[in-house]
Amino acid sequence: MTLKDLLYTVQFFYDKKTNKTLSIDQFNRLLQMANNELKRVVYGRIGEKEGYETEQQISDALKPFKTDVAIVIDSSGIGTLPTNYWHKIRFYNWTSNLKITVVDANEFERRSNCSIDMPSVTQPIIEINDTTIKYAPAIATTIHLSYLRSDTPELVFSYDKGYPEYIEPSISTPLLWGSDRYIDIIRLILGYLNMPMDNSQVLSYVETKTDKEN
Repeated sequence: MTLKDLLYTVQFFYDKKTNKTLSIDQFNRLLQMANNELKRVVYGRIGEKEGYETEQQISDALKPFKTDVAIVIDSSGIGTLPTNYWHKIRFYNWTSNLKITVVDANEFERRSNCSIDMPSVTQPIIEINDTTIKYAPAIATTIHLSYLRSDTPELVFSYDKGYPEYIEPSISTPLLWGSDRYIDIIRLILGYLNMPMDNSQVLSYVETKTDKEN
């Protein structure tokens, strides 16, 4: 299933209820909302027992979002997070088997001024801020971050021939989810349009449409 298929599926239910055509701008806004909501649900909320890396099915669902990057730490201990950073998986070091501990701001300050468990070259700590990280001890080095990236799916159409004519998919930005999650996205979008459905209802339509086309 592609974003084009996703649009036409949503449009089928929307037209059936309202006798109107959903604009591409409307669709793209709802697509972003649904994509972000699904990520929050699958990743798991703070305090929940299930979430990323705690249940194999959830970890597998988010694999397309997983990536790695090298972060250069300057001599003051500051490094820059990637612009598409969403959630940390782990910080690590290729050249050594260091355990890099992530702490909050209070713990970072406490340990930085404590003679008992002060961070060291072999036991460093990291504080994550909005766009940067603080690394202690403050030394110039390079570490690696494994993380889940953010995405901005968008469907692009040409309006040359009345109802939008689809342009080549490479111009659009596809969803990173596996195809099995497209049904969830459709259901969420329909919910925003005051057409609540469960996955089985959406799947029934998609399967029927596929059978007719084949």
